[in-house]
Amino acid sequence: MPRPLLIVSAAALLLAVVAHAALAKSLTGDRVLAVLDAPADADKYSTLLDGLKERGFNVQVESVTSKSAQLFSYGERTADHLLLLTTKPLTNGMAPKSVIHFVNAGGNALIATTKGLSTSHRDLAGEFGIDFEDALLTDEFYGDRNATSVIASSRIVAPAAIIGTGKAAQVAYRGIGHTVVATDNPYLLPVLDANPTSVGGKRVAGEKVRLVSAMQAANNARVALVGSLDVLADEFMAADRRIHAAAPQFGGASTDKLSNAAFATELLQWTFQEKAVVRAVAPAHHHVGGTEQHDMYRIKDEIVFNITLQEWTGTAWHAHLTDTLQFSATMLHPYVRHRMPLALTTAHSAVYSTFVHLPDVYGVYTFAATCNEPGYSHVEHKQLVSIRPYRHNEYPRYLPVAWPYYVGAYSHMAAFVVFAALWLSRTPVKAAVGEAASKKEVATSAVEELLREEEEEKVAAKGSSTAVAPAVAAAAAKEGRAPGSGKAKRRNRAG
Repeated sequence: MPRPLLIVSAAALLLAVVAHAALAKSLTGDRVLAVLDAPADADKYSTLLDGLKERGFNVQVESVTSKSAQLFSYGERTADHLLLLTTKPLTNGMAPKSVIHFVNAGGNALIATTKGLSTSHRDLAGEFGIDFEDALLTDEFYGDRNATSVIASSRIVAPAAIIGTGKAAQVAYRGIGHTVVATDNPYLLPVLDANPTSVGGKRVAGEKVRLVSAMQAANNARVALVGSLDVLADEFMAADRRIHAAAPQFGGASTDKLSNAAFATELLQWTFQEKAVVRAVAPAHHHVGGTEQHDMYRIKDEIVFNITLQEWTGTAWHAHLTDTLQFSATMLHPYVRHRMPLALTTAHSAVYSTFVHLPDVYGVYTFAATCNEPGYSHVEHKQLVSIRPYRHNEYPRYLPVAWPYYVGAYSHMAAFVVFAALWLSRTPVKAAVGEAASKKEVATSAVEELLREEEEEKVAAKGSSTAVAPAVAAAAAKEGRAPGSGKAKRRNRAG
């Protein structure tokens, strides 16, 4: 594709994405499936459902027993969000297995029930690490004088990302509490707790009882679990709703204004991903002092890693400020891991940057930027990058750790040069060598003559009367000496 056409196509795609973001309140879709015990119950939750429609959601109301209440059709989701407000058994398309599959597929769900809930509700809650109580919560101090099962709780312990600071003060609640079974579940967050004086049955009471919990799965799907249907009903969300509490901090018999409408709105906005959604944009890395990104670096290189974080607030993307963003270079286990500080911020983005000294181990690494804040989307960007060793011509000429070997090699070469110089410059002693050689020759000839004379004497001793003696005598006479005289001469010469 020609470069100008590619640029135009990219710009058109960007404009389409921006236009979609400007129209949509939720980043995961606008289809809401509201499942009630009966279709007529929709009148009880008109404030809640009308608020969703005003924010641009397409709400479909179904009965839990209806065959039309399906989360999937031909393997595809029929809704983006589930609003489950029932106590009847969950069957057909609303079975716990289907709801779990819906969440695993990226769908969001708000699940609310109350006293008299079915076993299937308990099974579904158990999948999220929640165990609902059996009896209604009561409170003699923070409850209504006319009905102690209607309590007011101001113990909003949710992170500010879920329930904004100052958005809700007191919440009217009539229902059952729940406890957390999986206490080590990092994805489960408390939202609303019971008062210390609340009683929830024989098993638990007081601060251990939770009223509302939230969970954000590893795939960023969100689930809210509520033990009351009335907390979302029109009766409790009315602007003039009051609770006549007997607690001293409520002024004796005075009334206090409730904020169920604001609480429900904040909870639904978070659950349906209308806020607190964080994304990573434009991750990049390059050498220090450079700008070009590479797929391969060298060990011990100095690089810069940059990434931009944005937060969706319901209408536009804004800069997301955090101090929990981490960078890691991992190969089986992290070789490098440290926090990424804020480098630059604008109205719509926050840029984080860090200097990285690459490890002295070559291989294929995963460069990862992760950010996990309670209530916000899990941010995790990963990229494979190769780190190579030095080439043969990139090593330094002399290594400090090798100086003992250098000294040994050079000293050996110097010793060889000194030895060769001494050997080549020596003076030979020729006279001494000649005298030694002549003495050696004289000694050798004397030994040979002695051996020959001994043989002659032996022959003469054996047969003096035979023909050998005259022959020996004749030979001696011919040489001008007497037999046996050679031995005496050699002895005298040796002496």
